[in-house]
Amino acid sequence: MSQFTGLRMAQVTGPNIFGGVTIYLIPLSRRLAELGAEVTVQMNDPRAGRLFQAAGLKVERVGGLVHPIRPPQDIAGIIRLARWMKARRFDVVHTHTSKGGFMGRMAARMAGVPVILHTAHGLPFHEASPWPKIKVYSALKRLAALCCDKIISVSREHAQWIVELGIAPPEKVTVIRNGVRIGEAPDDEMKRACRARLGLQGSAPVLACAGRLVRQKNYPDMLRAMIPLSARFRSLRLLIAGDGPLQKQLESLAGRLGVRDSVSFLGFRSDVPDLLAAADVVPMTSLWEGMPLALLEAMAAARPCVAYAIMGVREVIRSGETGILVPPRHPEALAAGVAALLEHPEGAAWMGHNARRQVQAEFSVERFLREHEALYAELVGTHARRRAFSSAGRAR
Repeated sequence: MSQFTGLRMAQVTGPNIFGGVTIYLIPLSRRLAELGAEVTVQMNDPRAGRLFQAAGLKVERVGGLVHPIRPPQDIAGIIRLARWMKARRFDVVHTHTSKGGFMGRMAARMAGVPVILHTAHGLPFHEASPWPKIKVYSALKRLAALCCDKIISVSREHAQWIVELGIAPPEKVTVIRNGVRIGEAPDDEMKRACRARLGLQGSAPVLACAGRLVRQKNYPDMLRAMIPLSARFRSLRLLIAGDGPLQKQLESLAGRLGVRDSVSFLGFRSDVPDLLAAADVVPMTSLWEGMPLALLEAMAAARPCVAYAIMGVREVIRSGETGILVPPRHPEALAAGVAALLEHPEGAAWMGHNARRQVQAEFSVERFLREHEALYAELVGTHARRRAFSSAGRAR
């Protein structure tokens, strides 16, 4: 019998988690359930909820988690969450996202949950954020950190920053980097077949990327990079998989920049592996990330990436070996990096091969799950020992 058998665990998320957090949580929650835990996922995102239910996981919705900071609603939401946790008598609460992490940890402490941990999938600010914003959010993060036993950072750089900002002491922060499933590497035949299904010319250069159409992903820079690229490579196509609130604005911008005919906004797609198989290069223009799963998936597919050198990304890409890093907010540099790979396909293939080997060695989902399992076991065991010691003291 596993030490997880019968443990009641809650994964608590904030609003709008469709994307990376969903990919992170489904295999983790399934592994915990396989080990005997009773896992409940609290979420307010209906589309992500359907994916969890399809994976055989229990989903519940506790109202009150809204995206913007609204103190009266947030306080009411914390109280509602605390009542829910107390009624369910959870042994472990694991929180995710900035909003879900703040409210969830406060609620778990109020409810007397024995073990509380939080995953920092990123931070609500980044290196270029104004200092007042960093200070305010750091203070909120510091308060929430007092209410948990451990903070998991998905990247080493973010873990170091969490400590440097005084959000939590080093002993409370651990690093478990993201992991992805590594399937068969697409060969030339698969590439041609995927391109045919997508209606693409077999020999045309193709760029592909996946991510929500939100400010964080900084798609305007990607569209600006397409100006020199589409002039240089006449049949070039950029495939963007994802939906979001900025879709109409981005389509309009592509038209104003004169690259609309070279860009395909595909909306949400469940066939991202096929898009990656069809691509020659994967560009990434995010302004901030934790450790992007889209990047790891591209590397696992043996596709070289050209990405902005931001925290979490520069920890993964070895520039010139497994991809190319360029300065953030420089679409001209992004275009130059993409052009270099398109003009030297043998070098691009070599980088893609190296990238896949790196993901196999460092970023497998099996390693990701083992490290989480070990951390859960440590925290649950520590609590059990403390409880036993406390009971023995009272008996004396």
